[in-house]
Amino acid sequence: MNNTHFLSVPVGYGGEIEFSVEGTTTDAIVDYVGYSSDGITPGGAFHAINPARVADSRTPTPSCLCAPIPPHSTGYAGYSNDTNGQPTGAGTQAFGGVLVHVTAVAPTSAGYLTVWSPTANSDGTFPPTAPGTPPTTTSVSFTGHQSAGNTAYVQHATASTGTGYAYVAIYNGSASTLNYVVDLQGYQASTTDLQSPVSPHTRIEDSRNCGSVGGMLCTKLSAGVPSHFNVFRRGPVPDAGMKGALLHVVTLNATGTGYLQVWNPDQAMPLSSLNQIIPSTVVGDAAYVPISSTGSIEIESAVSTDVIIEIEGWTG
Repeated sequence: MNNTHFLSVPVGYGGEIEFSVEGTTTDAIVDYVGYSSDGITPGGAFHAINPARVADSRTPTPSCLCAPIPPHSTGYAGYSNDTNGQPTGAGTQAFGGVLVHVTAVAPTSAGYLTVWSPTANSDGTFPPTAPGTPPTTTSVSFTGHQSAGNTAYVQHATASTGTGYAYVAIYNGSASTLNYVVDLQGYQASTTDLQSPVSPHTRIEDSRNCGSVGGMLCTKLSAGVPSHFNVFRRGPVPDAGMKGALLHVVTLNATGTGYLQVWNPDQAMPLSSLNQIIPSTVVGDAAYVPISSTGSIEIESAVSTDVIIEIEGWTG
């Protein structure tokens, strides 16, 4: 089984990044999708950091509020400014958003995780006595007995008055209690930067039921046939001024094994792929996609498949 992930990685002074694999040897493919111009100087739009583990429900700490999540329930992951290279002031600054990688660890049944920005209690404390209804989007899809992860861009929540930590909420959409891990990859320096998180994440296409989201695709993608999607004016997205969008793209009900490509239709189709499509398996991955001059993206699948597209943020 091939696995793909979207990651934000800080580069060394010579422009290098480091890879390590545990327990086996493997081939690897790396596709470069974009960069942030400044991850060091305060005030830059986006800051990539060396990944910092902020929650592991298998080894919970009081500040992270993390513990195994019961079926159809909500858990949390806290982040602050004092752990393993996390951003200075993460618990108190008026950030626009944080980039987190969330992993469902050894699930015993199929399901999904939804990640969003929770609301604190009226006195500013966590965890919320009423966590609220999670968005109808998904952040990580998984099958039984197979760990799965994905990257999500989440609007920064106000820090808890009790711990000084800010939190992301994680909903377990499976029938079994689930362990999870959350790694912080980067953060948006302020709410006035060019990156704009969408909260909650918004579903803009669903080929199984296009009318439910006002979508343009009302049938499965056909193998080898590109499909054109408009992003402008979809849900909370503005009608102009976007340069790129952070999307979560899910394939399901595929007729065979293959891959999915997503790109700016003003440019040539890239050699890189996004999702590795697997029959009878729900596969999702995040992607930062440049938007065309008319506000659209192009998608092509090597096999016939249903597709769901959700927007997590955009850049102007």
